[in-house]
Amino acid sequence: MPPHNRGGAGERAPTSPNEFDLEVALQRKATVDFDIGFAEAFHLQGYLAREAGQAIGLGLGNHLINGTGSGQPRGLLFDVTARVTGPTGTATSFGTQGTVGKGTDLMLDLYASVAEPYLLASAAGWLLRSATLCTILKLKTTTAGELVGAGGTGFVGPPPAGSDASGSMVDKPVYIDPSMSAMAANAESVVYGDFSTVAG
Repeated sequence: MPPHNRGGAGERAPTSPNEFDLEVALQRKATVDFDIGFAEAFHLQGYLAREAGQAIGLGLGNHLINGTGSGQPRGLLFDVTARVTGPTGTATSFGTQGTVGKGTDLMLDLYASVAEPYLLASAAGWLLRSATLCTILKLKTTTAGELVGAGGTGFVGPPPAGSDASGSMVDKPVYIDPSMSAMAANAESVVYGDFSTVAG
């Protein structure tokens, strides 16, 4: 039985079974070529893995930091004891950089409050949200208008080589996480320590 016209009024019916087979074969090859080209230009599997990983990380991340231990992991901040508290006027800022006990003095005091074996551990680092890091970066030095992190040579420097950190302070990596507390009175907005000792 000869093949019938598969298209609309404008399509020509193949005149022989061989012509029909060749047309189908060419269509399949074009589809395969497109699929391969699309896969090379857009790695779907990698994209899905990345998006799924990010969604899981964001969903789980809040529990890993703020979890109560009841029906969820016991979060990092659940057992944290505040070691450094900013003076009056630093609830949502670090105060004036040139004033003793304010600005980067607060970060250095937090750094020094950790026992030496943990302070110097290879897994030690800082954890805060991006807005808090931005507040630190905007601190002015005693030189008018000069930023603390200017040129990567100040208090906030570039991340350690091979690190996924957003920068470094006192040569230790700075990691940002949206689940960390925003700067506010009685908030634990900056954490420093050896993260290899943390278990949920």
